[in-house]
Amino acid sequence: MTTMKTIEACAILAALFAIAPAAGASGEFTYQANGLDWDEVAELCGTGMAQSPIDIVSANAVPASAQKGNRGLTTFDFAPGTDIVIENTGHGLNTMFDVTDLSAVIETPEGPQSLEPLQFHWHSPSEHSIDGVIYPMEVHLVTKTNVTGDLAVVGMMYKYGSENALLNKLWPSEADDFAFRIKGEDSAAEEAYLHEKGAKTETGATIDVMKELLPASKDYFAYRGSLTTPPCSEGVYWHVLKTPLEASVDQVLNFQNVLAETSAGVRTNNRSPTPVNGREIVSFPN
Repeated sequence: MTTMKTIEACAILAALFAIAPAAGASGEFTYQANGLDWDEVAELCGTGMAQSPIDIVSANAVPASAQKGNRGLTTFDFAPGTDIVIENTGHGLNTMFDVTDLSAVIETPEGPQSLEPLQFHWHSPSEHSIDGVIYPMEVHLVTKTNVTGDLAVVGMMYKYGSENALLNKLWPSEADDFAFRIKGEDSAAEEAYLHEKGAKTETGATIDVMKELLPASKDYFAYRGSLTTPPCSEGVYWHVLKTPLEASVDQVLNFQNVLAETSAGVRTNNRSPTPVNGREIVSFPN
């Protein structure tokens, strides 16, 4: 079921995110120190002046019409995703999918560019915070501009609330291939599929990105930042949506259980906040 675009996305992300199981000089890293030791893996993680994530102070965000920079509007209009592949990378779960209609557009200094979705993945607790509030979980939709090839990431927070329908579709706790544990219950060894680094599964689901992944309100904060994993490359167009999604306590715990069993007991995969260093945070209604 894997398409050529899925293969290409996997190759791009493998190169950009350099995901590997443990910290060391070879470029491998862990979340044991929540990224504070990553300068030993990639120098930019310690020296970069435009890093991510950050704490977004809404009172300091400027309206798009009053900004000093040239950040243009992003129009979110993502087509449904098919050919879904979920993989345990050793640091979390990546969801790769295929789309055929590149109708989302970001206005850049090089002109309008289409956004090609590559994958989305989760962090728990959230990497970004808004007005100092850290959320139980955050999802990153990673896209690539079609002209310059820059990365543009859309981040959404999850607050505790009702069970999230998309997570239930992608992480069905009753399915043997996922074997997500509920409230610490054990499952058979042969059902620990996605708890192992490198494990992956294809699903027959279709994702309505606009309705199932993104919240109803598309208002967002925008800034220029970096990858939140080594090599911490900068120049990423960040969009942090203002309205959080909801997920149940069990769903968040299930994800943390996967992290703990994959990463030697470490239940978190969030990088610590980095300094804003005078960067302009722009507020967009959309």
